[in-house]
Amino acid sequence: MADIKPWNGKRNAGKLSVHKLTVPYLIAEFKCTVYDCGFYTDTPETIKAHFETHQKPATQPAITRFSPWLECWFCKHVAPNTSDLLEHVQIAHKHCGYQCDRCCYRSRDPNSVVVHQRKYHVEQFDKAKILCVPGRQKPYTDIDDDAIMNEMKTNVKCLQCSHCSMRKFIDLDEFLTHIDGHNKTYIECHVCTELLPVQTMSEHIKLHNIYLFQCVYCDHGTIATARIMEHVTDEHPERMLFYHTRVSRVSDD
Repeated sequence: MADIKPWNGKRNAGKLSVHKLTVPYLIAEFKCTVYDCGFYTDTPETIKAHFETHQKPATQPAITRFSPWLECWFCKHVAPNTSDLLEHVQIAHKHCGYQCDRCCYRSRDPNSVVVHQRKYHVEQFDKAKILCVPGRQKPYTDIDDDAIMNEMKTNVKCLQCSHCSMRKFIDLDEFLTHIDGHNKTYIECHVCTELLPVQTMSEHIKLHNIYLFQCVYCDHGTIATARIMEHVTDEHPERMLFYHTRVSRVSDD
C-alpha cells in the first residue's frame, strides 16, 4: 500500500494499493483518497456524486466525523463540505502543474516537489519523478514578484532598535551587534515592548517567530534552510518556493 497523503502523518496518510497509483489517477484533477478507493475523474459533478457513496447519514456535521473525502488530496486543507472542497481545489491549485509520482502531492513549483520527495519518499528518492500536469504550468512573472514583495511586507517582521526608533535592519547579526553596541544592560523588545537583558534578545525574538529564515507567505520562521523549504513545500504548495533570509546582500566588490 502507498501513503498517498504522507504530509498528514502515518495515521492519516491515506492508503492506496500500488497498482492503483497510476499516472491517470495522479494527473486527474479530482480524486478520492478514501482507503484503497482509487476513483478519479476530471469533472467536479462526477467526484461530488462519488463522495456521496462514502457518506453515512448522521445528525452532526460531516466535518466532525471521519470524512477523508473532505480533505484536499493536494495539501492540508480540510473543507466543511464537498462544495467548498471542490472550490478550493479549482482555485487554490489551479496552477499546480507539477505532480509527485509517489503520492497525491502537487505544487506550482517543481522545486517544491523535489523537496517533498526528499522528505517523504527518501527511500525512493533516486527513482522518484515529477509529472507535468497538462495545461497547469504557470510561468513566473513580474506580477508574482510584486505579489511576493507585498507578502513579505505583511508577513516578515522588521528588526528595529528600540533606542534608535528610525533604525531598521535586514541583517539579523547586524541588528544584534547594533543593540549590543549601546552598552545597555537591558533593552526593550521592539515587538512586545518587554524589557529584557540584551544578551537574551536573540532567543526572545524567536517567541515572535523572528528567525534567520522566514516564510514570505506566513509568519513562520526557522534557523535551518532545509526546514524553511519543507515548510513552504508543505504549507504553501500552490505558491513558488520562496523564503526570506535575514542577511544583507553581499557586495560583488
